[in-house]
Amino acid sequence: MSKPNQVQHLRNEKLLKEAFIYCFSSIEDLSDLSVLEVKLSKGKSDAVVMLDESYLEAKDQKAFLAQIKQFKPYITNELLRSCNWFKLPKITYKFTNGVAFDNKMESLFAQIKTNHNNDINDSSSTA
Repeated sequence: MSKPNQVQHLRNEKLLKEAFIYCFSSIEDLSDLSVLEVKLSKGKSDAVVMLDESYLEAKDQKAFLAQIKQFKPYITNELLRSCNWFKLPKITYKFTNGVAFDNKMESLFAQIKTNHNNDINDSSSTA
């Protein structure tokens, strides 16, 4: 994936995430859901919405999924309107632990920083 396509892909993921956050907050029964991340496939045919499970029990997760299914027409309309798309990707919802997700992201950022510092040191030693 070229750099401009990668940037556009990340923008689409961010746009969809913000649209989900807005949509869920506008539905009283779903306003407690926290959207951690949205992963969009390269062709925008599939999307995985990662929801925070840290404060929910298994029965509550099932209840939220049932409510999402109940509000699917409204959610679809809101997402299409918010994103200005004519077609939505196939959406899958997954619950994940928000604390574990944050820790994973922090470790990835630390790894990137270490690799960046190593690259800088390698380039300065060869000069």
